[in-house]
Amino acid sequence: MLITGAVGPAILAALSFSLAMLPASSLIFLWYSSRRIHVSVEPKKLKVFKHENASTVITLISDAPRWLRPVSLSLENTPGLEGRATELGSPSFEFTVKPSYAGMFELSTARFGSEDVLGLFVRQETLPIHLIVESLPLALLAPPRLTDFLPLAVGENPAGRKGFGQEFYGVGEYLPGIDTKDILWKRVAQAEDGSISVRVREANVKASVTLGIALGWNSEDERARMVDLALEAMAQIGRTLFSVGTTFEVVYPSGGALVSARASSTSELAVALLEVAGASAKPEFARGPVPACDLLLMSQSRGGGPQERAMAKLTPVLVLADQLITIGSSTDISLFTGREDLSRLTMMVMGR
Repeated sequence: MLITGAVGPAILAALSFSLAMLPASSLIFLWYSSRRIHVSVEPKKLKVFKHENASTVITLISDAPRWLRPVSLSLENTPGLEGRATELGSPSFEFTVKPSYAGMFELSTARFGSEDVLGLFVRQETLPIHLIVESLPLALLAPPRLTDFLPLAVGENPAGRKGFGQEFYGVGEYLPGIDTKDILWKRVAQAEDGSISVRVREANVKASVTLGIALGWNSEDERARMVDLALEAMAQIGRTLFSVGTTFEVVYPSGGALVSARASSTSELAVALLEVAGASAKPEFARGPVPACDLLLMSQSRGGGPQERAMAKLTPVLVLADQLITIGSSTDISLFTGREDLSRLTMMVMGR
């Protein structure tokens, strides 16, 4: 009894000390292991249309994986991009994104939560991931809204429909106002029903139309909204131009200078739009020079004002705004909030 009594408290003290040291050791190993981790992202680039989902797998890699268990993943707050993480089983997460705006989003870091082997402690680490999300505008999916083109006489390319060009398009019936030089007198003389046949001319269109970009913003959220509107407008205008055989060119600031991108098809247009979106992430984009162009896309926040730009450069201006605003009565200034049909504006630019 005396031996038991003497040894019992000693063993109990040793056991208590061991139990106290165990959590401390687990915490030390968690701290050590979390300092030696990095992440794998596959795929590293996601391309999706606005409002659609895309997923990537993010895996936590550690030199000492047995001392920690990943329990959470959260990405930095990015305007216009929603995301959610689902644990696939330690140490991987499926990260699903859903962009509410068109544009390019670069996610540079993620915040991981790791748990020690005893489940007593959680340590948060911010790690680089370098995930890029490319979000395309919905206007790329929609067919051109224009159903009846205005009869144009400008440009270098035949439009494939009647108009006021010089090339012969077909034969039609005389209507008041048609130039008498277009009357086919031999056919009129041979007609037994008294009809008057006339030569119908073909419309000519410009070989290329240039859009300039001059955007400004006061916050990252406003930047995301303005880029979204610009991409939707460019996609809608580009699709209309392609339908009549006209090439699209966009001029925008990049690296303190003006650069351009050309497109003659929807796939090339998608590439050009993402180039503009990528350049817009750089601070100098909002302070770059205003390009000479056939149509200027301009945000309300950009200095100078659309009225002054239209008068000084004699260039039509499309003002981008996320709500209806007063833009004046000038016929060279239009408003785009994402809901307008830009077909008539496109034809006006084609006819200038």
